[in-house]
Amino acid sequence: MARPRSLGFAAFLLVALVLAMGCRTPQGETAAEKRSAALQMKQDALNELYRTRPEARSHVQKAPGYAVFSNVGSKILVLATGNGFGVATDNRSGKNTFMRMLEAGGGVGLGIKTYRAVYVFNDAAAFDSFVEGHLQVGGDADVALQHEGQGASAAVALDSDQLTRPVTVYQFTESGVALSAVATGTRYFPDDALN
Repeated sequence: MARPRSLGFAAFLLVALVLAMGCRTPQGETAAEKRSAALQMKQDALNELYRTRPEARSHVQKAPGYAVFSNVGSKILVLATGNGFGVATDNRSGKNTFMRMLEAGGGVGLGIKTYRAVYVFNDAAAFDSFVEGHLQVGGDADVALQHEGQGASAAVALDSDQLTRPVTVYQFTESGVALSAVATGTRYFPDDALN
């Protein structure tokens, strides 16, 4: 009898967490206000990246494109969830695409983490796939973006090996750039309401 109660309690916690998190979107009442808030979040994250990793500025500027996301993730017992919003910028055309992300995974734990991430696309095809919502994302201990069988992990230092990967990831938490991130089963897609 104790097992059904514990399963019921776990289900209750999960539902409460999902309802508490809601769907993370940029602040604002109108689409224009939300776009403005997303662009401000993007600029704030880039400023933080350039302050802590000055060498990343030329990496971002020379890449075919980049994306900046603000995410909130949670883990209760064996279920991890997350959602967020972001902006993908095509350096070739200057076009911004407003994006959303949803994440689900497993693992034992408890907690909520808010973070921002900058994805620098070293490969134009990987960037285009990402903006179209076709890039596969998953991993156990690191962010692992996959495009045509190649991937990249979270990066805090820029070296020549990272420039040959399709994507380099910088993640920020309250304590600055993180060494790694858990992002299992994450889906990124254009935000139809803001584009």
